Amino acid sequence: MDPTDSDALAYLSAAESALATSSDLPSAAARAEPSPSALPKAFSNGRYEVLKFLGEGGKKRVYLAHDTKLDRDVAFALIKTDGLNAEGETRIRREAQAMGKLGDHPN
Repeated sequence: MDPTDSDALAYLSAAESALATSSDLPSAAARAEPSPSALPKAFSNGRYEVLKFLGEGGKKRVYLAHDTKLDRDVAFALIKTDGLNAEGETRIRREAQAMGKLGDHPN
């Protein structure tokens, strides 16, 4: 990872933060759509403003969010970290680094 790539560093920081606060994420039993008051307001220090909850799978919760930096709507996938082993944490970090390398590319 390029240590000067601020997007990669921000994405990695968000993934590490999610890993550190895995007890804050809902359990598999709580898969119903969250109430509007339970939705997060934003991610990545306000860059992604949450518009609505889109759905949830076995490994991620997905939100429709607005990227305030690029002024566009995006799907924001929040990785679930409850029950992850060391191999899973390594996989998430690699995925975060790969996604961060994409930076602001329009595609």
